[in-house]
Amino acid sequence: MEFSQVSHHIPETEEQTFKEAVCSLLECTPEQYEKVVFRNVVFFRTRFIGFFVGIFYPDFHFQEQNLIRQVAQNTTMTEMQTDIDFYQHKHVSNSVRRDAMGIRLSGKKMMSLASRAFAASRDISVLQ
Repeated sequence: MEFSQVSHHIPETEEQTFKEAVCSLLECTPEQYEKVVFRNVVFFRTRFIGFFVGIFYPDFHFQEQNLIRQVAQNTTMTEMQTDIDFYQHKHVSNSVRRDAMGIRLSGKKMMSLASRAFAASRDISVLQ
């Protein structure tokens, strides 16, 4: 008895990662990705204070940089939201520096950047 094989053609989609999409959108190299994303998703006061504090405490923004590295391989908005929610729950809630003083990255800014980057990578026009 022969077993006939049915071939199911499933088209492969070439989804860009967040890192690839951001680098394309903001015209930066993969090596510049972390710095470019950081500048685009942190509150202004974080950039200002972080510059000075970073001189003395290079790991001051470790959790923020870790999140930026972590989301680099994400390919969907759902993955982005999950990682941002975890960061906010684990590292922002009840943190005087991050929560009360706002010296952190903005989840809304990161989601907005992800939305723009993924849309541009899928050739969807985006209103600015």
